[in-house]
Amino acid sequence: MRGATTTIHTRTTSAHQPRARRNIRHAGPVLIAISSNALTRPPVCPHPLSLVFIHIARHLQQPSTMASPAFTVYYWQIKGRGEMIRLVLEAVGVPYENKYPKDWPTEKPSLPFGQLPALLITDPKTKQTTTMAQSAAIVRYLARKFNLVAADPMGAAIADSIFESAVDVMNAMVKVVWGTPEADKPAALEKFKTEALPPFIKAHTAFLEKNGNNGIYVGDKLTYVELTVFNLINELNTLIPDSVTAKSAPALWKVRETVANHDKIKAYLVSPRLHSK
Repeated sequence: MRGATTTIHTRTTSAHQPRARRNIRHAGPVLIAISSNALTRPPVCPHPLSLVFIHIARHLQQPSTMASPAFTVYYWQIKGRGEMIRLVLEAVGVPYENKYPKDWPTEKPSLPFGQLPALLITDPKTKQTTTMAQSAAIVRYLARKFNLVAADPMGAAIADSIFESAVDVMNAMVKVVWGTPEADKPAALEKFKTEALPPFIKAHTAFLEKNGNNGIYVGDKLTYVELTVFNLINELNTLIPDSVTAKSAPALWKVRETVANHDKIKAYLVSPRLHSK
């Protein structure tokens, strides 16, 4: 819209100021004019648009009012399979809460498959909660959501296959440690060490060396895969001491060191959020 002509009158105080009247044309609804006696005039009421901008600026300075984190890790009060989920959230700096079963027989039917871990995802707008089950699916969901995945589809698929192999070893270890009768456990542990671990170490070492032995499986970006292997190595060495060491598997140990030295993970490892067992 073409603006109207605005006329501003100024007081002439000297013969060297012949223009006592000026015509100023502007193209919009807002005009700011400064004259020789502007400082002596009464303050001008601000334009309505400026008040809107001030209101928006003040609103943007207000802190977030979301009362609670959007994510709750629902698992037992141990590391276990829930730790992979916690590590992903910790690595990206996303707040979360831990929920522990209080009356498991009553709570079990409320879960999609009657198993833990689960992730409770609360929409901050609607306050509706979605329950996601299966640790591997949860880890993948969070990794994709927060960009903890390889950059290209081929790299992402290869990384996912490495993740699956780590989950296989974790499942085999759990079966030996928790699902084997005490009388048969020594033989089962020895079989695990001689038959399950060596192929795992060999295959993972090949991937790591091919990528430059930099503690990352694909490219140069930390992903959920390194976080998962970090957790696996810690669990292996806790339940079966010296399963993976810097001497027996230097490439895998490099992965562990890379994750342990990540700023956010390093802070998590010394925080009260870390479960002791």
